[in-house]
Amino acid sequence: CVLGRRWELGVLLMSRSRVSPDVVTFTSLMKSCVGSKQWTRALALLEESDLRRMTPDVILWSSAMNACASAAKWAWALLLMSTMKSRSVHPNVVSISVAMSACARGAQWHRSLHMFVRAREQSQCIDETAFGTALHACAAGSLWQHGIELLLEMSQCNLSPGAASYNAAISACSACSQWVHALWLLSHSGMNADTIGHNAVLSALGRASHWSSCLWLLELMSGRTVFPDVVSIGAALTACAIGFRWESASALVNSAHQVSTDLGVVGYTSAMRACEAGRQ
Repeated sequence: CVLGRRWELGVLLMSRSRVSPDVVTFTSLMKSCVGSKQWTRALALLEESDLRRMTPDVILWSSAMNACASAAKWAWALLLMSTMKSRSVHPNVVSISVAMSACARGAQWHRSLHMFVRAREQSQCIDETAFGTALHACAAGSLWQHGIELLLEMSQCNLSPGAASYNAAISACSACSQWVHALWLLSHSGMNADTIGHNAVLSALGRASHWSSCLWLLELMSGRTVFPDVVSIGAALTACAIGFRWESASALVNSAHQVSTDLGVVGYTSAMRACEAGRQ
């Protein structure tokens, strides 16, 4: 039922079963609600477990919160966490990460970061998932300095930042036009450097009109077997347009055609701007 995301069938089987369902049964049904975004059903299941005089554990509470998070119902997720605490069920790293994720999905990045800071202050064990969620909140809030600090803290906690963590920190720097810091993070990401991270740096360089650095990074991507996509080339074209480099823009368009890359409206518009600037 969980794998098929068939919460309806699961509820039907539970109602017809002669065996009394337990917390594990309800947790499995909760997970199927997450997959089908039936967050109201998850709340109903939580209430049903209460009526059956069960004692929901932190896993069941976290599953209900996750159902709310999947539907971006951050207020409900926070309410469940508050209720869980009032019943002397202490949140663990999973429930904290779920609550942070719910806030991040609901554009409540400041709440997400606040929970992360509170958890650290209370000396709770924080895993890579929680750090990653906090880093994405930094990207959403354009808090590039805090993002870099979090990456350094991960190393101090013996956690190895993955591609998603680096990309979030790089995106935060890029959003604030901090291309130097974005490039520094990319150079330190090692094997975690992927197309998303490179594109974030290219966007920052493009907006700063560093067309030569964009072309250098595009060439570097190929050497790293990280393949440029339409976003990569579009960012470089933007830099060429701002820097009046019509020759470079024309070469990029030709290269894109050779590998059958569709530049889209934005890409071709940037190329035209570069050519018009050069009166070609």
